[in-house]
Amino acid sequence: MLTPEVFYNQPLEMASRLSLERNSKNFHFGNLRNLRILIEPSGIYYVRGSLWKYAHGDNCGVFTMKQFEKVVEEINNLTYGTFQNSDLIAFEFGVTMELDHDPP
Repeated sequence: MLTPEVFYNQPLEMASRLSLERNSKNFHFGNLRNLRILIEPSGIYYVRGSLWKYAHGDNCGVFTMKQFEKVVEEINNLTYGTFQNSDLIAFEFGVTMELDHDPP
């Protein structure tokens, strides 16, 4: 799960690009292929969710480092180059192992 926080000085422009809704407090929010995005009026924004699910729609199978890099680059482009400067608060990862027997 990613929970980065970063600043972009044109929050309305980014909200429009990401097709986000606005609430009564002028926060923009919405989902982008399994990621939850919140943009504060100040321009600080948060992204929560699974990059694996963003890329594949689920988290089953193999998610390679190349796929990870491609997804980060894609989100970085959608956020006008600001995503790569985000503060990473949490990052979960797993290991896919092939066994020579069925698990118990």
